[in-house]
Amino acid sequence: MLTIMSGMHRGECMAGSPRARYTYEEADTATLDASDRFALWRDTARLPMTPEAPHAESRRRFHICLRRLSGPSGRFADLTASPMKLSREQSHYARDGLDMVSLTLMLGPQVRHQFGGGRDPTVVQPGQIFIKDFAQPATAWWETSSRSLNLHVPRVTVEAAVGSKLERLHGTVLSQAGLSSMLEAQLLKLANIAPRPENMVRATALDATVDLATSVLRCELGMRIEDEANNAGMFAAAQTFIKRHLTSPV
Repeated sequence: MLTIMSGMHRGECMAGSPRARYTYEEADTATLDASDRFALWRDTARLPMTPEAPHAESRRRFHICLRRLSGPSGRFADLTASPMKLSREQSHYARDGLDMVSLTLMLGPQVRHQFGGGRDPTVVQPGQIFIKDFAQPATAWWETSSRSLNLHVPRVTVEAAVGSKLERLHGTVLSQAGLSSMLEAQLLKLANIAPRPENMVRATALDATVDLATSVLRCELGMRIEDEANNAGMFAAAQTFIKRHLTSPV
């Protein structure tokens, strides 16, 4: 079967549970014939959303570069893609059972999103983080090449952090207050760490990012973040804050 995945590195490391498996993989359609890129990606990449190229020219110039780190705690994907539309319907969830909540940092340019039916489109600007529940319909489209950093957290992890308030998260754009800026910095750091061959380092970084993300969600929903359940996330936030301000004279 034809696959466009390349540069895959698999390894086991002692992060999370004993002998937990973390995998890293890369895919770049630049390795494919230009005339076949869109069709091959659409048919073989097993995307959680259905891709559509907006017009013939965008199909001809279609390009995607994906770097993905996966482990028991969650998944991280660094995605750069040419203009397209991505859609996810209830039928996708029934088929793939992807029971995860995604926190996406847009690096630019802006992307329009439709979360469920009957809601006005949301324009997510560079530097903003938005939340998508893969169990619910969503559509995204952009007109120029766009890059995003995506953290997919298992639903059970999010439910443990925020309980029934999880139902309010789909389509939320995180406020600039609270811990969202620290999560932005952590996601950027993870994007740099993920391609490294040191499995222990990137596995630990992924786990720390998930811990921080759950604390960010609790903060966003107005929940207490001082309790013991947030110790790991707050520790990751503190580390990120210290690194960002280490050289500051103030």
